[in-house]
Amino acid sequence: RPPPGPGIEVVEGDVSREVMELYEAEGDGYACWPVRSKVEWREKFSKRIAVHSFFYVPKEEGVFLLALDEGGVAGYCAAAPSLWDSESFLAVEFVAKGARVDTLAALVSELMKRAKGANRRILVVEAPPTPEYWRALRGAAFEEGLGVFMAKLLSLRRLFEEVKREVASRVSSAPIARVKLELVVGGEGVKLSIGEGEFEVAEGEVDARVEMPPSAFNALLFGMRTPLEALMESRVECSVSLRDVLEALEALFAPRAFHVWPPDYW
Repeated sequence: RPPPGPGIEVVEGDVSREVMELYEAEGDGYACWPVRSKVEWREKFSKRIAVHSFFYVPKEEGVFLLALDEGGVAGYCAAAPSLWDSESFLAVEFVAKGARVDTLAALVSELMKRAKGANRRILVVEAPPTPEYWRALRGAAFEEGLGVFMAKLLSLRRLFEEVKREVASRVSSAPIARVKLELVVGGEGVKLSIGEGEFEVAEGEVDARVEMPPSAFNALLFGMRTPLEALMESRVECSVSLRDVLEALEALFAPRAFHVWPPDYW
């Protein structure tokens, strides 16, 4: 692993406003990194340590570590002995400002000491699949996460109305041709006008109709499929270039890494 940064100190601490703000700031680029209330933070990390939404260990057995850089919080992690085997020590949340590798490395070094102190010989770190985390955990065995991805879209139109301002801001900087398309998911359709710096939920005739399976749309929405992959699973009718349709979808769905921390699994 890269060596810890020279000015970084790792200490045992607790959840603070600075920790919450760091969590929210680092989660901006991810799908499924949920906002937590103060009550959730207290229940999951201050009163006890959550190793899963349904499973906890007493606070005195678990640990909440802070990485301090010039007195400020540069990162943190929550860890505890595994409830499922007698050999593993679990780091269930592991966050650094800007995903700085030296901060992550400092936390890993301290986690190894804590695991050894708890007579655990295996350190399991839940981490996002990004280059920064891979570098900090260099030499570790990475495993693909398992599980069932479940989501139910309640209203396609409402979804796009809610994110209209965000999408319009992104589209304004994307030099793409205007396309009016109807996106159909699970029997519900919404007409969208995209391009030339604008985005609108529209009506009337369309240039293209994309009928997308709910499973493909869910994966696209949460950053687990590219627009091209989702389009390949869809039924498409269009009177314009298929490239224009793809570029419109790429402007709509910004790629984001998918990651869920164990305390928020359910």
